[in-house]
Amino acid sequence: MTRAEIRIEVAKRRAKAAEAALSKAYERHRAALKAASKKTNPLISTASRRVQEARQAVAIAELAALNITPMQTIILWHPKGYTSPLVQNRYVVKVTREGWKVLVPVGKKGAIMKGRVDQHGPWDLSKVTVTNERLEAALEQAKEKAK
Repeated sequence: MTRAEIRIEVAKRRAKAAEAALSKAYERHRAALKAASKKTNPLISTASRRVQEARQAVAIAELAALNITPMQTIILWHPKGYTSPLVQNRYVVKVTREGWKVLVPVGKKGAIMKGRVDQHGPWDLSKVTVTNERLEAALEQAKEKAK
């Protein structure tokens, strides 16, 4: 073996040793992350659930200030901002799990439309017209509870 071949062999052994050390370091790192995540994941999921519940409560309180009951009160609104009641569309407001207010289209008879496309309504819900009408399904549920 020449000197160059000996140096190559030595360099290969060093490279293998360095790769093995790196592999062990990654294994220790993964084990530490797994142990840390076992401790913190339950705390994070609990905190995120509480944040979602708080956001839902805020959305429901904002709707209540406008006399809107989620999934019951029918409102009038048009995406382009038309204010005439003749051209406004009918919706009920659904509060999502994340606390967003989504408008669900309602037909003239007071039932949720089939094949609907839910919309994100205006940021300022004071721009909608609140009617005194209730969703047909909400009325039926109220009758069942009364029985």
